[in-house]
Amino acid sequence: MVRIAVCDDNAHARQDVLRQLADYFADKNVEYSVEKYADGKALLSSEIHYDLVFMDYEFEGSSENGIKISEELHRLSRNTTIIFLSAYTDIVYDTFRVGAFRFLIKPLDTDRFSEAMESFMARFGSERFLCVHVDGATGYIREGDIFCIEASGRNCRVYINRDNDPIECSDSFKEVGARLDGILFFRCQRSFIINLAHVRMYKYSYVVLDNGKKIQISRDKYKQFVKRYTVFTLENV
Repeated sequence: MVRIAVCDDNAHARQDVLRQLADYFADKNVEYSVEKYADGKALLSSEIHYDLVFMDYEFEGSSENGIKISEELHRLSRNTTIIFLSAYTDIVYDTFRVGAFRFLIKPLDTDRFSEAMESFMARFGSERFLCVHVDGATGYIREGDIFCIEASGRNCRVYINRDNDPIECSDSFKEVGARLDGILFFRCQRSFIINLAHVRMYKYSYVVLDNGKKIQISRDKYKQFVKRYTVFTLENV
């Protein structure tokens, strides 16, 4: 499932993106969902994590703009891809400053839209997913969405949202740890594995993740953590 949002104050522009998406996915065997937002406040207050956001640059009659909204969106979720939309080409460099994946000119050109979607889907499709078992059912969680994993008796808990409300899995902590990407995840103590991409800050004895969760770092793990996190950060800036 590809979760998509369209954030634009113009209803016709929103419908244009929806039409382009429908045409693009018409012959693809891919599930997707789309939500529409007329302003950034509504988008940012949503509890849904979006894989892709089509972002307008200018919101008429508002002090907010796509740059400010994107900065806040990235603060909340580093794994969201943003494609900017605007009729003004002179602001293209500003959009890339906040990590825009593509810049599309309004009105939308079908070929350019399809090319942008093909590039996004190629990157999205290459991402890793964690297989877990919940209440007898098998599910898959995108590794980039995981904040951390906690041991819970013989089982484990997977945290994927900002409310710190975990998914209770029947898999063991050891089993899940063995399935994870060894570059993205780090075991900082006996009971926790953290996602390095979601580390907001750290001190000698603990880390704070993007969801606000504070997790202790074992003394014997601290130097290894700093080294791993430094390398990860340099390779992913």
